[in-house]
Amino acid sequence: MNHDDFNWGYTPHTSFIQRLDPRIKLLALLCLMIGLFSSAVGVLLVFCLCIVAITLAHLPQRRLFRSLYALKWLFLFTISFHLFFTPGHYIFNGWGGTYEGLYNGILISARLMLLVLISSLLMLTTSPVKLTHGLESLLSPLEYLKVPVAEIALMIMLSLQFVPVLLGEARLLIRAQYARGINLEHSNIIHKAKNMLALFIPLIMGAHRKAESVALSMHIRAYCGKRPRARLHPLKLKFADYVACIIVIGILFAAGL
Repeated sequence: MNHDDFNWGYTPHTSFIQRLDPRIKLLALLCLMIGLFSSAVGVLLVFCLCIVAITLAHLPQRRLFRSLYALKWLFLFTISFHLFFTPGHYIFNGWGGTYEGLYNGILISARLMLLVLISSLLMLTTSPVKLTHGLESLLSPLEYLKVPVAEIALMIMLSLQFVPVLLGEARLLIRAQYARGINLEHSNIIHKAKNMLALFIPLIMGAHRKAESVALSMHIRAYCGKRPRARLHPLKLKFADYVACIIVIGILFAAGL
């Protein structure tokens, strides 16, 4: 699997989707997930909404759909499993798959595809900082229950920042192995395991060094998550956010909820 298959990098743009409030995007993601698993009509409506959102966000479709291609074997396995293990009317006379299994397999695979697609769309249209601020704002009522919301949001932001860094490090290590004449793909399982171990150890060491560097930088700046912090760009709902809310709620009602 290529490390470029999964897209975590934010794509800066001034489109309608990028300007939406991150809290609205997170709530919309949750509502669309509910709509996906409610009925087949919800799957169709979410698919249409994804096409419109991709068009409005001006994202490169090849980069976005590459995430789906990386999971092609999962989708094929899901369809095959339901095709042959779901009871019902056989497609052929007395053997093979069933029509009910084929329908369920395609429906569940479509749900998984759209789930990956809307998650990728969220990551590509929202910066990690804004995403963390939105999550912290949504979880702020939990502070009354003594839940460390600021620390949780900080950990999520650092995790989101580290994913593309680790993917870039892994890509450089793989290219270094190719430069040394080591083929990571065309070899048996034992050699693949040894080669992956040679990649895994320096990758973990590099991640540890970067984590120490981040912790040292935060310590030097006297960072403390418990203290109240001001924000340069406070989150405020706009007219476009309310329009997006109405669209998502309409999809939920149309899906039968």
